[in-house]
Amino acid sequence: MSFVGKIEVEGRLSIPKELRDRRHIYCGSELIIKTEVDKLILIIPQSNCILCCKNTGSKLIDFKGKIVCYQCLKMVKANSTSLEKTEELLDKTSRTSNLIKMKKLIELDPEIKQYQIAEILGISRSRVSQMKKSQKTSL
Repeated sequence: MSFVGKIEVEGRLSIPKELRDRRHIYCGSELIIKTEVDKLILIIPQSNCILCCKNTGSKLIDFKGKIVCYQCLKMVKANSTSLEKTEELLDKTSRTSNLIKMKKLIELDPEIKQYQIAEILGISRSRVSQMKKSQKTSL
């Protein structure tokens, strides 16, 4: 990817927003400029957290190839465990409610087919089979 830019009267060169966003270059970010024959090379030192954009010195951690500060990493871990617990709770709730609904459907029509239950509940036929098996073992 390449961009064409013009040097302003004051000697500034604007870096296009798309490129700044992609490379996480923000207002106040430091860039290292190196020169080679017929080239200017911009190097983006990874010294700021990609989440909060702060430089916290020695408390920066390489997390999956990205620089993250210790506080942000703790926050991400705390939120991810609560998200997992919430998803698990929602999953258990939906399983229970589907089981109750399936029982009611079978009570109303003992001859109802497995594919009909799956269509009504919006789940797969194999899931209906699993629920029927779990219902038999819980009796």
